[in-house]
Amino acid sequence: MDTPDPTLDSPDGPGDWRMRALAALRRPLALAIFGVAMIGLIALLYLHQVAALAAANDRLATLRAEQARLERQDADQRARLGAVTSPAYVDERARALGLVPAPLGSALIVSINQATLSALRDGGQP
Repeated sequence: MDTPDPTLDSPDGPGDWRMRALAALRRPLALAIFGVAMIGLIALLYLHQVAALAAANDRLATLRAEQARLERQDADQRARLGAVTSPAYVDERARALGLVPAPLGSALIVSINQATLSALRDGGQP
């Protein structure tokens, strides 16, 4: 049979707790339990990473769908803006409101010189 290890039997023996732990890990059952625990820990960490990756992938898919929706909405808004700012649309809406273009040559051009402008600013007559 195995002889007892003196470092495990004596509480104040020459070895400290590290030596007792190493001696305990040298036993086959302890090694098997430690190996299973380490494999379980690694598997747990791996599954955590896989779950995080799946969640990030779902979030990415959601963001890509939202981006596509926003790009379609932006394209629709740009098309609508182009339609309502076109000269033909503006002319049509103006005529619907009763506005007509001024006859050619009916524009009045007013020229103001500097003296008249300063007199108007001071509140006086030009």
